[in-house]
Amino acid sequence: MNSPRDEHELWQSEKMAALGRLAASVAHEIRNPLGAVDIQLQLMRETAIELDPDVGGRFVERLDIARAEMRRLDGIVQNFLRYSRPPALHLAPIAPQSLLERLHSLVEPEARQRGVECTLLAAADLPMLKADDNVLSQALLNVIINALQAVDDGGHVVLSAERLGESFLRFRVEDDGCGIPDQDLERVLEYYYTTKDTGSGLGLSIAQGILQQHGGVLHLQSRPGAGTTVDLEMPTIES
Repeated sequence: MNSPRDEHELWQSEKMAALGRLAASVAHEIRNPLGAVDIQLQLMRETAIELDPDVGGRFVERLDIARAEMRRLDGIVQNFLRYSRPPALHLAPIAPQSLLERLHSLVEPEARQRGVECTLLAAADLPMLKADDNVLSQALLNVIINALQAVDDGGHVVLSAERLGESFLRFRVEDDGCGIPDQDLERVLEYYYTTKDTGSGLGLSIAQGILQQHGGVLHLQSRPGAGTTVDLEMPTIES
């Protein structure tokens, strides 16, 4: 007899399969006209540059804004395609601490600007992972950005990694932010479910899918007003 958790995961898989089919169809229908519009905007921009500098300059500025929005729409379509066709992994040995150091250097300026202290804990003798560096970086970055957005000025985000037994490694991202209400905790890993006014509901669900592709698992713990901890557990090369 399947447990409630097994039934929930089965339901989630069936839901994702249906969303994948829909995403592929929508993306195919939208990408071609988006590309055509972008080409026309580019041609208009080239023509505008030849106009009177005052008029042409304002026109070019507005065309650049329009093209930026077109690229944003294309990015949304690309996300749809990713859900329908998970990318093939290019596996290679990865040093966990080096990966965290790179991501920390990437997000630390934004954290500092937001008044958030983002701390990387050092760890020695961590086992190597066999993973797709770009894809795994995306998963961790999604989780870290979520943590940064959850804390206010003066808050803290901590990044760490540690060995779990003989065959697993755990990345951990902790924050002391607002936390997640109990009624939302079971649903925040679902695609398109978000508790943010401007959120897409994709960051954690994408991270969970990437972990599953690598044979890993994502765990989430949170308490309202006390912060959130996200663990990303992965098998090591030694396993």
